Amino acid sequence: MTKKILSIQNHIPKGASVEAQDFIRKAANAGDREVTLEQIAKIREETRIGFTPTVEAICQETAITYEDIEIAGIQVMTVTPHNYDATNEERCILYFYGGGYVLGSPFEDLVVTAQLANLTGLKIYAPWYRLAPEHPYPAALNDGIAVYEELIKRMKPGGLTLSGESAGGNLALVVALRAKEIELPPPSALALLSPWSDLSDTSESNWTHLGLDPTFPSKPDDGSISRAYGGDADFYDPMISPVYADYSGGFSPTLMTSGTRDMLMSDSARLSTVMRQAGVNVQLNLWEGMWHVFEFYPELPESKQSLEEIANFIMAHTS
Repeated sequence: MTKKILSIQNHIPKGASVEAQDFIRKAANAGDREVTLEQIAKIREETRIGFTPTVEAICQETAITYEDIEIAGIQVMTVTPHNYDATNEERCILYFYGGGYVLGSPFEDLVVTAQLANLTGLKIYAPWYRLAPEHPYPAALNDGIAVYEELIKRMKPGGLTLSGESAGGNLALVVALRAKEIELPPPSALALLSPWSDLSDTSESNWTHLGLDPTFPSKPDDGSISRAYGGDADFYDPMISPVYADYSGGFSPTLMTSGTRDMLMSDSARLSTVMRQAGVNVQLNLWEGMWHVFEFYPELPESKQSLEEIANFIMAHTS
């Protein structure tokens, strides 16, 4: 049995692209990179530096422009496509970055948002929401709903799509749920990349995918990241773990992407089931051999194909 488990962890999926197979092969020999809260400032800086060459290359390739503005007192990065048509001013994407609520920024996410802006022709608004552990729940939610409330006033009905990856997918979901709760107009749709929908750490793939996802450590999570964000709050609270939310009574069409190696694959599987049973128009695109937010790696053919499908979904549901 042990030999079988080891062979699965070292398996290179033949159904994935050559580029993806090479990524998995190299990651298997790179060793684990743990996120420790004691070194969070250093890790944030290293992450930004590490992604800078890719960000610069994508920005040059896509010829997008970006700048920081202020909306509802929150710093927000705007990403404008090179072919931007001013007639789209009342349509946009509100995008939340990932990183477990402790890492990341709109800058690193330009790897995704620059491409998505050009593919849709829409301006993207990416808030610099506050991070834990300095700013635990509900700081990120408060920032997200504040920007949403202001933007929804500026857009035409059906003109705002919510999107985000990982923790940003979580934030997009809870912003939509909070908007419904306080009777704001709903987003036209949600496009979620490997959304982190359950912070209680009970999803099956959190355990069965150990060593399979090349972007996660191969040992069990100690829960410190979830606690850094959620603190003493109940992790079964739908505003922290939206897989436990009630989606009946109307919810926007939702697209989720994940992969068969994604550590959070079960989060998407469970969430799509909950939504489907509540009558939501939900679609889960599961990619063979792909890992957590594989769209973050522009060298992969699967990344480009997925972003094209996401863009098509957004435009099909945008007025």
